[in-house]
Amino acid sequence: MERLPHDVDPTSHKTLFYFPESATAAARVICKALIHSFLSSCNTKGVSDPQVPFKLTTGERSLALAVEKEFKCMGVRNELYRIEIAFGDRTRVAVQAAFAKIWKDLVQASGLGPVAAVMKTPEPIQFSNFRIAEWPRDLNLDEGVSTDLTRALFYTRQLATLDVVDNNTPPVDFKELLAGVVDLLSRKPLAVVRAEADAGNAMSAIDYALRLSAGYAGQPDRELYRRYLVGVITSDTASDLDKARAHGLLIDWYNTAFSRKLHLRYVHAAAHHANESVRLAGKSFCAVLWFASRTLEPLSEYQLDLYVQYAAVWDAYKKRKEEIDRDTSQAEKKRAKKSNRYVCAAVECLIQADKGKFLSQCRTICAGQCDLDKKPSYCSKE
Repeated sequence: MERLPHDVDPTSHKTLFYFPESATAAARVICKALIHSFLSSCNTKGVSDPQVPFKLTTGERSLALAVEKEFKCMGVRNELYRIEIAFGDRTRVAVQAAFAKIWKDLVQASGLGPVAAVMKTPEPIQFSNFRIAEWPRDLNLDEGVSTDLTRALFYTRQLATLDVVDNNTPPVDFKELLAGVVDLLSRKPLAVVRAEADAGNAMSAIDYALRLSAGYAGQPDRELYRRYLVGVITSDTASDLDKARAHGLLIDWYNTAFSRKLHLRYVHAAAHHANESVRLAGKSFCAVLWFASRTLEPLSEYQLDLYVQYAAVWDAYKKRKEEIDRDTSQAEKKRAKKSNRYVCAAVECLIQADKGKFLSQCRTICAGQCDLDKKPSYCSKE
C-alpha cells in the first residue's frame, strides 16, 4: 500500500494540496507512487531487485486512461503501463473487502479506542460520477446590474462568513464591510495582490483567493482558489488567525461542490477545515456554525463517524446553541412581564419583536390605527 502523495509526510498539512477532483489530477500523483512502489519491490521485504506487478487494475475507466496517458508522458514502456479495467460487482466487492482490512488496521493503530468501531470504511472514489456544480454558486453577473458592484458584494459576503459569532462580539456592519472592500479593490491592483500572495503574504493570498472567486481575474478558478488558501494553511509565516480564516473559507468550497448529492469525502474535508478553524482561532466563524447546523449535525444522525470526530466544531456548536437557548429564555421572561410592549396593539396586526423599539415599524405598516385607549407608548401616530 502506498500513501498519496507518497513523498509528503502524512502528518504534514501539505497533504492538503492533494485533493483531486478528476482522474487526470489524480493520475499525476498515482503514477509517481506506482513507480516508487515498483522500485521498492512493492514494499516487499527480503526482495532486493525491483519486481513488476503481474498487472495493474482499476474499476474506474477514466482513471485507467489518465494513468496510461501519464505513464506515456513519463516515458514508461507501453507494455508496462497497460491498465486493466476490472468490471463486475464481484471484483469490486473483493477489492473493497481487501481495503477494509487495511482500513481496520489503520484505525486501530490510530489509538481511537472504542471510537474505532464506528469509523466507516471509505468507499472508492468514482471520478466518473463527479458532477462538480457551477462555482461559485451565488455569483450572478446578470445583465443590467453593475458587474463591479455584483463582484464587490460577492467578495463581501464571502468575507462576512468569517464574522465571529458569540454574545461577546458585536456583528460586523455589512455596509461598513462593503465600503472597506470597495476601497481595497480600487486602491490595490490585482497584479500587486498576486505578487504579494506569491511572496508569502497570507492576507494578500486570502485577498487574491477572494478576488479569484469573484471573477476579478477572469473566469472564477476553483482549483487556484483552493491552492492559494491551502498555501496560507501550510505557510510557516502565516498567523494562526490567518490560517483559521483560510480554513473557514474552504468549508464552503467542499460543501457546495455538488448541487444534488453530498459526497462523504467532501463532507469530511469540510469538517476538517471547520475543526481546524475553531482550533486555531479559538472562536467560531459564521461559516463554521452554519456548516455545523446545516450539514454536520443532520448527517451525523446517519454517519456516526462524523459525530465522534471534529471535537472543536461540536464544542463550538454546542456552546453557541446554549447561548441562543439562554438568550431566548431571558427574552421570554422579559416579554412575559410586559407582553403588550412586544406585540402591536392594532387589530389583526401581526408585527412582533424581541425589543420594544423595533415596533416603530408599525407606523408604516398599520398606520397607527390602534384604539386610542390601547395605543402603546412606542406609537407616535395620532
